[in-house]
Amino acid sequence: MPERIQIVDENDQPIGAATRQEAWARGSFYRLVQIVLQDENGNFLLQKRSLEKPLYPGRWTNAASGHVDEGETYETSALRELKEEIGVETPLTFIGKFLVQKKEDDKTINQFNGVFEGRVSQDTRFTLQPEEVSEVKWFTNENLQENIAANPDDFTPAMVRAFEEFYTLKH
Repeated sequence: MPERIQIVDENDQPIGAATRQEAWARGSFYRLVQIVLQDENGNFLLQKRSLEKPLYPGRWTNAASGHVDEGETYETSALRELKEEIGVETPLTFIGKFLVQKKEDDKTINQFNGVFEGRVSQDTRFTLQPEEVSEVKWFTNENLQENIAANPDDFTPAMVRAFEEFYTLKH
């Protein structure tokens, strides 16, 4: 059975559930989580999305991210996605949310992004979920800013927006 995600109204209040494909086709509002991980030196861990992903395959994004499933909260989804995608369990702190609205091919994107942050040691061993993640890499803040400025299409729009909203990335 296809995964059912939490559908919300324009005020981010739960009103139902649907598959991702149904949400994209109808232009429904839905929830996503973005998890930002830093090490003891303030470096950021990014993951490269699998080439099998329907949106933004092969692009760099936050350490973990994903849809909030039916019946989940932002918090429970963030912890689940972090464990599923890169095999990490660490306390997370909610730092805010933002709305992304755009068209991608035949998909209408209306997603509320809840952003969480956590810390892990740079020598943490990661267990990658291959259908989601092809690799992970540490970036310094400066290196990340330089890479995004030089090659913005190498990164997911939601990841860039999270860094613009909550970190030092400025355009």
